[in-house]
Amino acid sequence: MNPCRFIIIAFAAIIGVPEHAAGQSAAYFPPSEGVWETIPHDSLGWCPENTAALLEFAESTNTRALIILKDGRIALESYMNGFQQDSLWYWASAAKTVTATLAGIAQQEGYLDIQQPVSHYLGTDWTDCTPEEEAQRTVFHQLTMSSGFNPAPWFWDCTDPECFSCFTEPGTSWHYHNGVYRRLIEVIEAAASTTRNIYTTQKIKDKIGMQGFWFDNLFISRARDMARFGLLACNDFVWNGDSILTDIAYADAMRNTALQANPAYGYLWWLNGKDHYLEPMVDQPQDGWIVPSAPADMYAGMGANDQRMYIAPSEGLVVIRMGDVAYEESMALSGFDDELWQHIAELPCAGLSAEHSPQQDIRLSVYPNPSSGFISIRDPEQFQGARIYTTAGKKVWAGSGRALAEQINLGAGVYIIEAYHREGGTQTAKIIVY
Repeated sequence: MNPCRFIIIAFAAIIGVPEHAAGQSAAYFPPSEGVWETIPHDSLGWCPENTAALLEFAESTNTRALIILKDGRIALESYMNGFQQDSLWYWASAAKTVTATLAGIAQQEGYLDIQQPVSHYLGTDWTDCTPEEEAQRTVFHQLTMSSGFNPAPWFWDCTDPECFSCFTEPGTSWHYHNGVYRRLIEVIEAAASTTRNIYTTQKIKDKIGMQGFWFDNLFISRARDMARFGLLACNDFVWNGDSILTDIAYADAMRNTALQANPAYGYLWWLNGKDHYLEPMVDQPQDGWIVPSAPADMYAGMGANDQRMYIAPSEGLVVIRMGDVAYEESMALSGFDDELWQHIAELPCAGLSAEHSPQQDIRLSVYPNPSSGFISIRDPEQFQGARIYTTAGKKVWAGSGRALAEQINLGAGVYIIEAYHREGGTQTAKIIVY
C-alpha cells in the first residue's frame, strides 16, 4: 500500500497533521479543469509565523513558485518575484524524470528494451568508440548516467559523435552527461515512432490533466503541471485508478539505486537517504544524504538553478519549486535544498496544548536494548510514527504504520528514538547497539 495514496499519520512528524485531520479521505486527484482542493493550515498544525518564515525564505532565494501538496491537496501555493499561477517556466533537468517515465512506458508497450544497445535505435556511429565498444552502450546506461564516456566537462552537453569517447567500461562509473540524456530522448522517439511532445501528451499529459511542452530537451509548464506529475509519481504512477506506468519492476528500479558508484541516483531520479553520493562534474564522493533535513525515502527531480520536484512517499508529500538560482549556478544539487527542507520541518507550532498531551500510562520502549543489531518498538500501535537519530543528530530511520511493528536494523552505535503519540506529544529513548 503506497503511503502517497492514503493519508499517512506520520506526516505529523514533519509538518504536524493531527490524527483527526488524517481521517479525511485519501488519494485525492485534482480534476483536469476546475478547483484543486486545498487543506487548511490549522488542520496541519502549522504556525502562521513559521509559514511566513518559509515564504520569506523562498522569496529571498529567488523562488517564483512554491507548492506543497499533502496527499494530493494543496497545502501551500505561493507565487512571487513577478510570477503568477499561469506563468510558464522551465524544469531544466527535473524533466529527466518525465523522460525516464516515458522510457518505462515505451518498454511496457513493447517499443523499447532498455537492455538493448543504443545503436539498435539510433543506428551505428553515434559515438567515437570502436564498433565493439559502441555496441556495449545500452539504454540502461543512458538512464543511469553510466555509459562510460569521457567525463571532461566541455563534453557534458554535446551530442556530436566526437563527444562520446569511450573512457571506462559501461556500468562501472557514474558521470553526469547531458548529451547522453539528449540522445536518450531521441531513442524513445525512434522506438515509439513519434515525437517527444506527442508521446508525452498521449501517455501522460492527457491522462492526468497536465499541460506543458517540450522545447528541444527542455520541458516548460506551469508549477501546477509539475505538481501533477509529482503527484503521479508519488502514487506509483497511478492516477485516480488509471495505471500510467504498469511495469512495477521498472517503476521500482527507476526510484532506487541503479549503480553503486552513485547510490543516490536511480533512472534519472535523485534519491535521498543514501550513505554517500556523487555530484555532477565532481569525482569525489560526498558522505551523507543529498538532503539531510528531508525524509530518507524522498526522491527528486533536480534541475539547473534549483528547479525542484521533491516527493516524500512516507509523508504523502510533494514539493515544487520553480525560480531563478538561489545562490550560485548548479546542475542539480545545491545548498538550497537542505535549507528549504529545514523550513518545511519547522512549519508545525512548537509545543503542544494541554488537551493534546500524551497519555501518562504510555511509555516508549524498545527491545532488546542493548541490541546486537535489530530492535523492535514495544506497543507500536500506540504511536503515529517514529524517527531514529544518531547522537550527532543524523536521521537514520523513519517509519509509520506497519513499519513500526517490524524489526529495525541498526549498525553499532548509540541512537535516540523519537516517537509520536496518537494522542499528541512525543517521547524519546536511547538505544545502544553493539
